[in-house]
Amino acid sequence: MRNYVRIFLAALVLAALMPPVPAYATQYETIIDYYTGCDDSFTWVGIADQDCNGDWAYIGDQEGDWKREVVRNCDNNAVVSTTYYHYCNSAWVQISGTSLGACDLDC
Repeated sequence: MRNYVRIFLAALVLAALMPPVPAYATQYETIIDYYTGCDDSFTWVGIADQDCNGDWAYIGDQEGDWKREVVRNCDNNAVVSTTYYHYCNSAWVQISGTSLGACDLDC
């Protein structure tokens, strides 16, 4: 009987010292902002967000001339990557962040 008590107490101490790791469906959250126009007419039009549970939420339009995709780590909320795109010739083409919303950008 004493051994069971010792094992129980040891398990209790370990549980207190090692909190459970959150169970996420995905390790990353993905946030995609959509924009239209360029230069002075550059306007945010919508967002798509895949949370850490893998669920998508949408606000506004999920199409436009530009998009910014931010990937965050679910454990510490740190930004893993930020990628910019321009919709050109029926495809999303990766661009630099400084080109986002520039009217003089060629396809």
